[in-house]
Amino acid sequence: MTNHLKADVGIATITAQGILFNGRFYTNRAVIKKKWFVLARKEGQWKIPVVYYTTIMKP
Repeated sequence: MTNHLKADVGIATITAQGILFNGRFYTNRAVIKKKWFVLARKEGQWKIPVVYYTTIMKP
């Protein structure tokens, strides 16, 4: 069996608690530095496109 990565595009929501995508919260240094979570707390949440990868098992 071999693993292959598949790229997909989705929509995440920037909230005061983090980047919400598929029911989970994410963060990284760049968005903390840009103070996106502080901005979401003050002005409300917004949506962003995200690229994510899934692993596909092939025989």
